[in-house]
Amino acid sequence: MPFALTIDAMALPLSTVTSTLAMVRAAERRGVDAQPVLARHGVTMATLLDPDNHLPVSTEFAIWDELRAETREPALQLVAPIELPVGTYHVLDYLVGVSATVGDGMRRIARFLGIIARQVEVSAQVADDECRLVATTASGGAVPPMYVDYTFGAVVGRMRAIAPDAFAVERVQLRQPPPASPAAYRDVFLCPVDFGAGADALVFSRARWDTRLPAHDPTLAQVLETHARFRLERMAAAPVALAGDVRAAIIAALPDGAPVDAVARALRLSVRTLLRRLDDAGTTYRDALDTVRGELAREYLHDGRVAISEVALLLGFADQRSFHRAFERWTGETPGRWRARVRGSLP
Repeated sequence: MPFALTIDAMALPLSTVTSTLAMVRAAERRGVDAQPVLARHGVTMATLLDPDNHLPVSTEFAIWDELRAETREPALQLVAPIELPVGTYHVLDYLVGVSATVGDGMRRIARFLGIIARQVEVSAQVADDECRLVATTASGGAVPPMYVDYTFGAVVGRMRAIAPDAFAVERVQLRQPPPASPAAYRDVFLCPVDFGAGADALVFSRARWDTRLPAHDPTLAQVLETHARFRLERMAAAPVALAGDVRAAIIAALPDGAPVDAVARALRLSVRTLLRRLDDAGTTYRDALDTVRGELAREYLHDGRVAISEVALLLGFADQRSFHRAFERWTGETPGRWRARVRGSLP
């Protein structure tokens, strides 16, 4: 039975793909084939493997919901990030690892979390007796429980792997009501968990917050912080929201050929406005459509269960010949030869 999800899509329109990749990997480790789930939502593994890609939050949550149902683990989003190896989050993982103290690591997570999770903000609150890492939306509102679970699971997992002897949470505060089985939360956080709290926060003793980390390297920390700041600034300047929305709208319209007017209507834009914004982003509608079709074509052909004629229909081509011409333009090979080569039937 699916687990119901609710989210304010206007407040959190897009999400980076790394968290969905973690959910997929966690489901696969539990014996679940995630490919059909992704395909139902027009998402490919190629999309998830590029950390610069984004998904509409509604799509992300639908995928997470199905994966939780398939695995029969309501708290899959809590444990999935803990199972990721250190280094998955690239510069943020390494920067936290070379920080001076647990608190310095928490402050850097708060500052640079946007590199991996644009939909959640965390702030470090320091007092004489205790310190807290608090999760909110950009406007200061409550974050959907699924994101809180994933974010706090990721923070605890990273820090525990980096400094197992230095890191410990005093208690966890969660706005969400108590789940039917809270054992997973106690197993992950290894401390009391207060459900129905007034905020979402990881709470630390001041002594633990000030505990020094074993791999502190001030020179490397300075270099990594410069790199992290550059990445965050570049992401903020990129027209990600439009690209993500256009991609989702194209995928939805593919069965009908994805005409530009249909995609513009789905985005509640005029065709002229859509084309102008794409031009401002340095691309064209044809290029955007080509990119989506090419990515999905490779995924479908690699899977092997979909006939080439069906791939052409799924991608909205008028006939198989048109698809063949387009695929040869993308890859220099026919669909049949490409499929045989990547699946090991050709040298």
